[in-house]
Amino acid sequence: MKTVKTGKKNAALKDPNNQGASERLHQLLTRNGYPEGRGRLSRFCKEFGVGKTTAAAWLNNDVLPRDRAEQQRIASALGSNVGYWATGEEGRDLQQVDFLLVGKCVNAIVVYLRDECELDPDTLPDIVLADAYGTLYRYAQENNGDISPELVAKVSVQVLAKLAQKN
Repeated sequence: MKTVKTGKKNAALKDPNNQGASERLHQLLTRNGYPEGRGRLSRFCKEFGVGKTTAAAWLNNDVLPRDRAEQQRIASALGSNVGYWATGEEGRDLQQVDFLLVGKCVNAIVVYLRDECELDPDTLPDIVLADAYGTLYRYAQENNGDISPELVAKVSVQVLAKLAQKN
């Protein structure tokens, strides 16, 4: 991995899922004619309007911009996408998670299990519940945030079936 020195310490946190992100960013910059060394950092800062400390973190520490729109702006300008920059998987783009919708899905299943099945969701294995939450979330995403009561019931029954299989 190439290193660009700025003389300042960056406080950004590394995401272990972004391993190699800096190397991929350097590759994208090379493909786009950015010079090696300090000239690369200077041009990058000027073109994308970011400070040297921030840019150095992206170039050296496998850190991505915190702002999703900024990630997309930079990746697009370099002829790539955020998924490739972050993970190295060609053609994959990362999706932003709608945490409010996730909360609605979790709540719908928890309430159903508690009220209709008389179960305490806190006593159930997390992995079984996570599958149920994910199924309902994907459905809700495809249906403009609507959560079908029928699907909540179906997913909750699947939770019960998985619990029965484990016992």
